[in-house]
Amino acid sequence: AEVDGEFAAFCWVIGPDQPYASLNYVWFSERYDRFVYLDRIAVSPAFRRLGIGRGLYAALVSRFAGVVPVLLCEVNVRPLNEASLRLHESLGFREVGQQDTDGGTKTVSLLELALPLSP
Repeated sequence: AEVDGEFAAFCWVIGPDQPYASLNYVWFSERYDRFVYLDRIAVSPAFRRLGIGRGLYAALVSRFAGVVPVLLCEVNVRPLNEASLRLHESLGFREVGQQDTDGGTKTVSLLELALPLSP
C-alpha cells in the first residue's frame, strides 16, 4: 500500500499446497483444503492508525471472495496482542484453534474468516 507515493504497508498471503514450513501454515494446511493464509500485515509506523490494515483486509476479501471459502491467520494471545484480537473480531474472524509456537514461549489464536461465495 502506498500513501501519496510513499510505501505505507504490505501484506503477504499464500494458498494451499506450498512448501512453507511455518507452524501456523502447517496447522491450517492439515485442516483446510481450500484457503488463503495471511502470513503478515506490516504497516510503517508513520502510517499506523489510518485504516490501512483494514483496507488491506478489505482488498483481500474482495480479491478472494468466490475463489476460496476462508481467509486464515493467527494472532498472539501469549504475549497478548489485544489490539489485533479486537481488530480481527471486528472484521468477523472466529477462533478455530490455538497452538504454542517458538518453543512454547508464545501461543497463537488461529483465526478464520468465512469469505463470500461470490465477489
